[in-house]
Amino acid sequence: MTFVWISGGLYFVLEINRSNPGQLLTLESLGGFLEGAFAPLAFLWLVLGLFIQQRELARHADELRRSIENARHDSFFKIAENVKYQLGGITGMLFASGLGTAGSGRYDRDQMDDLFGKAANGDSDGILVDSMHNTAVGLLYSRTDLSTPEKLADEASN
Repeated sequence: MTFVWISGGLYFVLEINRSNPGQLLTLESLGGFLEGAFAPLAFLWLVLGLFIQQRELARHADELRRSIENARHDSFFKIAENVKYQLGGITGMLFASGLGTAGSGRYDRDQMDDLFGKAANGDSDGILVDSMHNTAVGLLYSRTDLSTPEKLADEASN
């Protein structure tokens, strides 16, 4: 578009100069002509620049909106993981405390120290799983109608 506009202006100047060769173009008249000739072109580029900038801003706003949504999504899952970790630790410690020396007495002082040490090292899920597993195994083996693996092995060898 710019090339066509400049070519048309150059053709106009050359045509006037060819049709009336004796006419002197003063700097003032040439400046006025160039000012009037390029003002619409400058306005056109201003408007085109505005539309391009508006489109880029809209694209950038959408991209920013998506990144904020992803950040919220990631934050939510990090918070959920932290809550799970903390609740697992609390639940495990409560469960283990009920089985300790102050509770049912299934865990002695050394086992309780081991569980609290795991909690201090960040193994909160392991506390609950270990406590429930040991309790379940203890309940199974404490029943009189079930044999321990050692007893079953002895009976199989006889």
